[in-house]
Amino acid sequence: MKAGFFLRTALNHLRRGEQRVWAALACITFGVMSLTAMMIVSQSLTHSLLMTPREQIGGDVNVGRQSESENVISPEAEAGLQALQAEGVIERYLLAAQAGTLLWHLPNTGENHFASRGLGIDPAAYPLAGRLVLAVPENMGLPSVLAAAGDLVISRDLADTYGLAVDDTLVLADLDVGRPVSGVVRGIASDTPNHEGGRIYYTIATAEALAGGQRAVNVAVINAPQPQAALDRLLALGWWGISTEQITAEIQANENLFTLLLKGAGMLGLMVGGIGIANTMQVLLRRRQREIAIWKTVGYTAGELQALFVLEAALLGAAGSLLGTVLAVWVSRGLITLITRLGTSLVVWSLPPEALVTGALAGLATTVIFALWAIVRAAQVPPVLLLRDAARTAGQQAWPQTVLLMGLLAVPFTALTAVIMGSVGTAIGVLLFALAGLVALGGGLGGLAWVATRLLRVPGLPLVRLAQSSLRRRGLGLVFAMIALFTGVVALALGVVMTQDAQAALEDRTPDFDSYEVALVAPAAQEAAMRAALAAEGVTAYSLGYSAGVAAIEVAGDSESTLPPRLLGQETPRDYALNGAAWGSDPQGAYAPEGYAREAGSEVEVVLADGRRVTLPIVGHYQQQYWTSLRLEGGLLMPAALSKQLALPETVLAYVDTPGDSAALSAALGLAVPSATVVDMVAYAGRFTQNYRNLFLLAVTMAGLALLAGVLLVANSVSLAMLDRQYEIGVLKAVGYTRGQVLATLAVEYGLMASIASGAALVAVQVFLWVVGSMNPLAGQLLQLDLGAGLVILATGVGLTLLTVVGGTWRATGVSAVVLLNERG
Repeated sequence: MKAGFFLRTALNHLRRGEQRVWAALACITFGVMSLTAMMIVSQSLTHSLLMTPREQIGGDVNVGRQSESENVISPEAEAGLQALQAEGVIERYLLAAQAGTLLWHLPNTGENHFASRGLGIDPAAYPLAGRLVLAVPENMGLPSVLAAAGDLVISRDLADTYGLAVDDTLVLADLDVGRPVSGVVRGIASDTPNHEGGRIYYTIATAEALAGGQRAVNVAVINAPQPQAALDRLLALGWWGISTEQITAEIQANENLFTLLLKGAGMLGLMVGGIGIANTMQVLLRRRQREIAIWKTVGYTAGELQALFVLEAALLGAAGSLLGTVLAVWVSRGLITLITRLGTSLVVWSLPPEALVTGALAGLATTVIFALWAIVRAAQVPPVLLLRDAARTAGQQAWPQTVLLMGLLAVPFTALTAVIMGSVGTAIGVLLFALAGLVALGGGLGGLAWVATRLLRVPGLPLVRLAQSSLRRRGLGLVFAMIALFTGVVALALGVVMTQDAQAALEDRTPDFDSYEVALVAPAAQEAAMRAALAAEGVTAYSLGYSAGVAAIEVAGDSESTLPPRLLGQETPRDYALNGAAWGSDPQGAYAPEGYAREAGSEVEVVLADGRRVTLPIVGHYQQQYWTSLRLEGGLLMPAALSKQLALPETVLAYVDTPGDSAALSAALGLAVPSATVVDMVAYAGRFTQNYRNLFLLAVTMAGLALLAGVLLVANSVSLAMLDRQYEIGVLKAVGYTRGQVLATLAVEYGLMASIASGAALVAVQVFLWVVGSMNPLAGQLLQLDLGAGLVILATGVGLTLLTVVGGTWRATGVSAVVLLNERG
């Protein structure tokens, strides 16, 4: 009977709580949403981003050739691998043709898309580590779908983004060569060995066709009984690479940090909710002091009252936890979508039931634990003091008892944190870090509030003096609200800084499309067809560049110093920034890559395919002018006439100027010259800028969630303050204050509080940026918070606070003075 009575009583109290209950419910919901969403995100990302060392590099060792002149693995180099295999140093090896500049388009269109990586493989041997899982067709092995030259397997993100299906025809081209090769999609991979998307797989024969019929394998993946020992042998034979032993510790550290950050952020959100619950329950029970006194007078013990109030808190926690888990599902899906857009990882959003259950139970436990702070204190007060309305009430308790109670309640919350974090030590570390942060922030913000309310005198403004007087009485509830608002504004300011930085990077790195908007890459034999197509489209403003391979490029007198064996002939230096001699001033002069140790005036020897040696003077250096440049290879840059005089071009590239629609021209040229690869440079730049735009959105989203936490605690503080200040409002209205004047008083009060918290946050961000800039001058130039953005952020923090104040006090300030004064006590 008592249990049923308590349940009915608890439900009635919650039903009549109205604004007070909604304030507590919002805090619980936010805390559970934060924790559960971070747990879901952590679970979803763990599979995709946290790989074993073997999955990350494809095997025990991943190697390529050391010399820049060896851009492929020659048969002689492969013979060295076979010798090591015969010795037992390596068990198995796999050669692959890796292409980082692969484009594709559909037939009969000129619109090119970019694959993050193309990989020519032996389907019978691939992969040595991890799995390539085919979603379509199911239950078939890789050798069955990559059976011949031209067969393709694409990752599911490409299929989903572009609506591709099995049996679709794609035209591939490597930008370094520009020779289109047709292929047919034979399979769609739902997962890849290193969980990376944007992939196109094909046979070695297809890779050689993309390379213009030349040998194409450039990477070797190796399994070895002793990976580091095998790598040491390979390094001595002219290979470079990495082994699993070198990255194991780094991967483990990344995994630990990854888990700590995500789950730690969730726990901090839960703590924010818990603080709001503690504040709410404290005021709720202080409003019920006489009720508590009557209960105790008629014979109910402190334990029974605690059970009643714990039941109320548990019911409230259950409702908030349920709502929080529902919102967490929606929030986590959105975060995974944003994170996926930042890269090419095949991230799959998953909904682990244990995360939902853990989040809901954690919310319920946190509600009860933090509510006990107020419940135990309220239930221990003697009824005679409550009935007399004595000074020692539920809100005022001796500090030794307060410290003891905090210690007792810290034990179950630490245990809860340990369960979520998976380690008692980590849990204690997270809580101590949070506690230290709260103490430091609370002390700093409380000190600023003390200065603003006691030392800052504003004569002639009674509303400001009244606001200062009210703020001095707010106590810890105000400090916690300031901490939350401070954190939210810091997150928002850093998000704005990142956005401004990324936007500046976009502007700096976006090519000058007034220079050229369309580029064509093709085998040199197609130059005449390319010129004819451009003439047919009425294009007259263009220039050409050529690329030719040679046997070697050596520094004269130093055979060990080499450059990439490629001649880059240009009619004009379109993509390159030069220093040294003016372009064309020396028809026989060449430009070396930026960073080349020899000064202008030195010489290099170009070893041609027939063995002839030609000595050229270095007249300057070059660097790619744009990071979106199509010229990704290195080598010697020189006038086109000199390049063609030394070696027959292999690839020709046309830089086209057009005042019209670059996309339309690209499509037309793609149809007119099917043997060429046509690139819309505007779309090509978008390949790089899209990641920045996605970063904007992610930064703003995370900052918005942090700011939401701040606004929630401010709303909680305002809501609870109104319960304590009804008599004060009644007095103000009785002596002639209108509703608008009361609202203005509250707006000044909380506007001052928000100005302190938001201003301190902006100062903290500026100090952080100054520290970063002193450590890294380049970062200091990029990461800046200008005055205009700072003022907007300050206005946002104050504005949201004022909106919250108006929304939370509109009803309370509309009650007549008689009703408010009659509710005294």
